[in-house]
Amino acid sequence: MRILTVVFLMIAMALPGRAAMLEPAQRFDSADFGSPGFVLARTAQAIELVRATRDIAVDGWPGEKVASDLRVSLIVMDTGPSTDVSPLLELHLAMLNTITEYGTAWAIEPVAAVYRFDGVTRTAPGIYEVRAVVLNGQDRQEGQTNLDCYFQEAVITVDARALSVAVRQAKGLPEFDAQRYTAPMPLSIHAQGCAASPY
Repeated sequence: MRILTVVFLMIAMALPGRAAMLEPAQRFDSADFGSPGFVLARTAQAIELVRATRDIAVDGWPGEKVASDLRVSLIVMDTGPSTDVSPLLELHLAMLNTITEYGTAWAIEPVAAVYRFDGVTRTAPGIYEVRAVVLNGQDRQEGQTNLDCYFQEAVITVDARALSVAVRQAKGLPEFDAQRYTAPMPLSIHAQGCAASPY
C-alpha cells in the first residue's frame, strides 16, 4: 500500500515529459473507495507550488551528501455531485522528496473540503494561502441559517513549515525505500465576504 501511494504522488505531481517508448504503469485493481486508483481518478488538479533541488545528508551514508528533489503540490480532488449541499472538492497538500540513489520521503495531509477552489499562493517558505468558498459557519451556529450569505469566500492559511522540514531532511529514511512523514500542519481561515452558490 505504501508503494502504491507513492506511485499516486509521483503521477499526480510529475510535470509532463517526453517519452521515447511506453512503459507499463501500475494497475490499480482494487475497487475500494480508499484505493489509490480511486483516489487518482478523482484528481481534478495538481498545482505545483515548490520545486527545489539541493544536496542533503542522509542517515545511511554518513559523511556524504546526495541530491534531493523536493516537490510540493496542492492536490484538488473532485468529490462528485452532491444531493445534500456537501462540499464538492477536497484539498490536500502533498510533498515528495526524491533522493538520488537512496529513497523517497513523502507526505500528504488534508487541508479542507470546500465548495469552490479559487487558487493557491505560496506566501513564505512553508506557508500557503488557499482561496476557496466554504460554508458561512457563523450563520450556521445554533441552527440559524442566513440564505443570503450561506456560502463565504475565504482564505485558508496553511502552515506546513514543520512538515516541509521533515520531508526535506528525511531523517530515518530507510535506504532504497519510501517512507511517509507527518508533522503538525496548523490551519487558519479568514472570511472574505458572501459568495454565490456553487450549485
